[in-house]
Amino acid sequence: MPPSLNHENRRQYPETPMPNVDDNEEENFLEIETESQPNSLFHNAILILCIGVCIAHLVTIWTLRADVNILLEYQKEQSLQYQHISTMLEAKQQLQWQIVPASK
Repeated sequence: MPPSLNHENRRQYPETPMPNVDDNEEENFLEIETESQPNSLFHNAILILCIGVCIAHLVTIWTLRADVNILLEYQKEQSLQYQHISTMLEAKQQLQWQIVPASK
C-alpha cells in the first residue's frame, strides 16, 4: 500500500523566489519596445540616406573622370597641332593659302 500523502509526510521545500513584476513594469517594458521601433526607423532612414549619398558621390566621380579624360584627349590633340605648326614654321616652309571663290 502506497504511503499516504498527507501534510506531515510531504517534504518542505523553500519557497521559490519570484521576481517582483508589477503591472506598471510590464507596461513600461511594452512602451520601451514600441519606442525602439521609431528609433530603428530613424536609424534605417539615416542608413539609406548615407548609402544614397555614397552612390551619388561615386557616380559624380565617375562622370568627372570621364569628362577629364575627354579634356585630356582634346588638349593632346591641340598640342599636337601646335607642335606641327611650330615645326613647319621652324623649317621655314611657306604656308600656302588658297582663296576659294564663292559659289553663286
